[in-house]
Amino acid sequence: MREFLITGGIAGMTLILILGIAMLIFSIVEITRRLSKLPFTELDRKLLLSIPSLGGMALLFGLFYQVLGLYQAYQFIQAAGDISPEMVMGGVFISFYSPLFGLGVGLLSFVVWYVVKMVWR
Repeated sequence: MREFLITGGIAGMTLILILGIAMLIFSIVEITRRLSKLPFTELDRKLLLSIPSLGGMALLFGLFYQVLGLYQAYQFIQAAGDISPEMVMGGVFISFYSPLFGLGVGLLSFVVWYVVKMVWR
């Protein structure tokens, strides 16, 4: 996992990881509030809105960092001139790490949000 985060770009992958951890914390807080049968308050509404929002932001940041990485890679390819196709495809393959990670966080957040909203509301 550590190599995946470092290879995908430490800044972008760390940001996506922080969004995912925040989403999990908000989800755990909301699930414990629902299991405790506390009345539905404004805090619950904000927590429920935060779960899919954080997942969506993780997905968008993943796409942003992929486009940024591809842009930088194409600049280096243009400056270098003759580059082997294997190196280009290796870079394109690595560029998919951040959107895949963001997509995973986003999908998890939407599943958690749906379950919390539909089961305990």
